[in-house]
Amino acid sequence: MVNSLEALKVGGLIEEKDMHDIKAAIDRSQKEDIDAGLRSLLCGSRNHLRSFAQNIVALTEHALYVAQVLDQTEGR
Repeated sequence: MVNSLEALKVGGLIEEKDMHDIKAAIDRSQKEDIDAGLRSLLCGSRNHLRSFAQNIVALTEHALYVAQVLDQTEGR
């Protein structure tokens, strides 16, 4: 169980970093078509992060995912 929990936390960390990077790219971008693609990627990362968080709850039967890079509410 420990290895599975750690793997889920690492997966969450990767998605958080991706979301941080995608948001920064959106802030720098000046093209709507690129922004649209980046927003789609952001949505995918948010869904993946939500899935990792749900799997942590299911695996531990109580522990919540704790954000490691983003604000705790950003992945929702």
